[in-house]
Amino acid sequence: MSSDVLLKANRANARRSTGPRTSIGKARAARNAYRHGLSLPVAADPVLAPEVATLARRIAGEGASTTRHAAAVRIAEAQVDLLRVRRVRQDVMADVLAGGEVTTRLLRLDRYERRAWSRRKFAIREFDATIRNP
Repeated sequence: MSSDVLLKANRANARRSTGPRTSIGKARAARNAYRHGLSLPVAADPVLAPEVATLARRIAGEGASTTRHAAAVRIAEAQVDLLRVRRVRQDVMADVLAGGEVTTRLLRLDRYERRAWSRRKFAIREFDATIRNP
């Protein structure tokens, strides 16, 4: 059980950790996800959808089952996500050459890249399972 002191400290910490309180702060936080467009799912981007479809067909092969094709789509989406992160990283590195400060921007990109790597890894495992268990 928590002591009263610990309980009060936890509540005080929770009150401080509620995010932005002003309308300006809330508006800025709302735009964070749109800074480089990486939070947008690949399937929701009409420019990237044909790229995903083409890659998924190449991964699944002709005459693939619905399950196998769905697994291939998840691999393709994760791969396209990785490519998007790399494109943004190239833009950031171009800013480095121009003399800009980009350390924090690169650190933010790492989060998206790690997530895409993880999604691709699990999608490949699921795809491989469809080969063993059609």
